[in-house]
Amino acid sequence: LEEVRRANRLYEHQILQWRDMQDNLAGHRPGGGIGSNPGRGGMTSKRQSFTADTISSSPTSTGHLDIAAGQSRFPRDDVDPARDELECENLQLQQRLARLEDDLLTVSKEKESLLQTLQLLQDELLASERKHRTRPK
Repeated sequence: LEEVRRANRLYEHQILQWRDMQDNLAGHRPGGGIGSNPGRGGMTSKRQSFTADTISSSPTSTGHLDIAAGQSRFPRDDVDPARDELECENLQLQQRLARLEDDLLTVSKEKESLLQTLQLLQDELLASERKHRTRPK
C-alpha cells in the first residue's frame, strides 16, 4: 500500500511538472502551445505515455511500477512534448512557406503579364503619335 501511495505521489508530481512545462511553452509561443492546434489529436495518450515513461525511468521506481507502467493500454513511445511541438510548428512553417512560394510565383506571372500589356499600350501610343504627326495639316 505504501508503494502505491509513493507511486501516486510521484505520478502526481510528474504530471504537475509536465503541466508546468506545457504552460511555460504555451506562454512563450504566440497562439498558444500544445493543444491549440485543432488538427492534433491523441494528446491524452501522449500524456499517459510520457508519464508512464517518466515513472518507469525514475530512480525510485520498483520492478512493480515498471510492470504497471509497461502494461499501460497506450503505446510506449518516447515522446518529448517540446520536440513534438517544435516539429508541428516546423511543419506549419513549411506549409506556409510553400503557400508563399506559390503566391510569389502567381504574382510574378501577373507582373509579367502586366508588363507585356504595358509594352503593348506603349507601342500603340507611339504608333498613334506617329500617325498623328504624319497627317497633313
